[in-house]
Amino acid sequence: GRPSPCTGSMLFPSAAVLNYSATASATAASGVCALVAGVRQPAFCTTSRESVSSLGLLRHSCWRLPTSADCKPTLTASSRSSFCGTGAFSQTTHGRQEASRKSKRSPGSRQTSPKMSQATGTTNRTWSKTVRIPSGGAGCHLITSSVLKQIPELKEVTAGLANLWLRDSTASLSVNENADPTVRSDLEGALQRIMPNDFRCSGAAAGMLSNSLDVPVHSGRPAFGTWQGLYLIETTGDRDFYELEVTVHEISSNFMRDSTKIVEVKSPSRGFFLATDKFASSLPRSESQSEAALCNMMIQHTSASLTVNENADPDVRSDLERAFNKIVPEAWNQQFFEHTYEGPDDMPAHVKSTLIGPSLSIPVNEHGQLLLGTWQGITIGEHRNVGGWGSGMARRVVVTRINGCELQWRGQISIKAGSPGCHDITTKLQNALIDILPQCKAGTLHIFIKHTSASVGIGAASCASGGGGKDQEGSLDALLESVVPRNWSRSLFDHTMEGDDDMPAHVKSTLIGCGVTVPVRNGELLLAPEQQVLLCEHRDYATSRSLVLTLMGSRSP
Repeated sequence: GRPSPCTGSMLFPSAAVLNYSATASATAASGVCALVAGVRQPAFCTTSRESVSSLGLLRHSCWRLPTSADCKPTLTASSRSSFCGTGAFSQTTHGRQEASRKSKRSPGSRQTSPKMSQATGTTNRTWSKTVRIPSGGAGCHLITSSVLKQIPELKEVTAGLANLWLRDSTASLSVNENADPTVRSDLEGALQRIMPNDFRCSGAAAGMLSNSLDVPVHSGRPAFGTWQGLYLIETTGDRDFYELEVTVHEISSNFMRDSTKIVEVKSPSRGFFLATDKFASSLPRSESQSEAALCNMMIQHTSASLTVNENADPDVRSDLERAFNKIVPEAWNQQFFEHTYEGPDDMPAHVKSTLIGPSLSIPVNEHGQLLLGTWQGITIGEHRNVGGWGSGMARRVVVTRINGCELQWRGQISIKAGSPGCHDITTKLQNALIDILPQCKAGTLHIFIKHTSASVGIGAASCASGGGGKDQEGSLDALLESVVPRNWSRSLFDHTMEGDDDMPAHVKSTLIGCGVTVPVRNGELLLAPEQQVLLCEHRDYATSRSLVLTLMGSRSP
């Protein structure tokens, strides 16, 4: 093992600048030579930095992936066989099988009738692989090239969605700049100040970030923007290596035509802005509508982010801007940031992007509609004063729709946390999936919460509240309370009509997230022994929270 910050050693070693020489460089005279995701790409003659596209197609605001024959595919009349598990299924006139089963229910949860989806045509393929990542010590490390070298199979994927899952509670994944190494050292310095050592040792720091990341795949590579790269953020650095589980849902030719789009979103200024209508109107349509579809949106920039929060009161969005400006102050430019040559708003924007995240996955119903909660809206966080370098306020988002997998299932459960804090709901989820989970050979379970003042994430058993909430030392909720104190409702926020716990709850839910994807292998959730699925209740009162569960993958023989 390596020295841990829990024992008092330094958090950020000089080795954190590793991988820079193999990641990106730029030529000044002939144009920009982009090294996308750590691999050298052909040079492009351009005068603007972000006009270079890692996909080669992003100069267009919207595009479609062609089929192999470059025409609309002809679907066969035969339907794939749908799941027949332990419950009783009845055939409907629409060819859809609806489940009616008795499942083992856990206390405090209510389950609606799950549905097995049925699609026509060739099904999408799902496969998985385990990758080992050597530890670089506590700090932020660029690992794109290291990961891709171990997944040569990805080169054969024309289009799809990959879930990257870190099977560890002491580290997390992020996407940020792949060029200047001072971004990584500055990011580590910021995270040290936001999340002190006590929370790093308990696993709460990794829980507030994310160890699960959904990334679209195009032409054999992650669909990262020109300056994006995959980060491993080690909070303790006491491991020799980390296991990264990669699960890929490939889009077959029969589903490829309208499964992926590029959507351009323009913000009027710096801040948080609703973009639900933009994404809803641009949602890729499928030749076969099914109940268990999933839509992923990933922004291809390192100074902007995507989140789900309230769609009503605009004060919530202005308060989010105030909160993150306070969490990541621009005064840090004078105190310790080195990456300052692009302006005082730039490095803080990189930190905010990592805290909030670039990727969202949202369930889609059989009518092609996003299954958002009543008060939920998709929000873009524009963290720069004038937008990105070369692109301004126009931000590109890759939108990918996944359905047509061999095994598809959609269910909804209701869980009451009972008290504020982050609570382990792993057993309740397993009970809700007791009939269907054993049928999945390789796939993913996506968990989406339909509320804006609660969230769902992954954390170590040591950082779950256990009933203690923010008063339990080292817990994830205690960390959230230190980052977003309640007294901001009196000194900072305008959205205070629902109590002094409400607006802090919106900020906390933005930090943790509205959903998480967990890999499934041979009928089991691929959680490390210390990992738990957490329902984080950020309000004082206990209320039932609705969770949408989407299981996709290959079926066991």
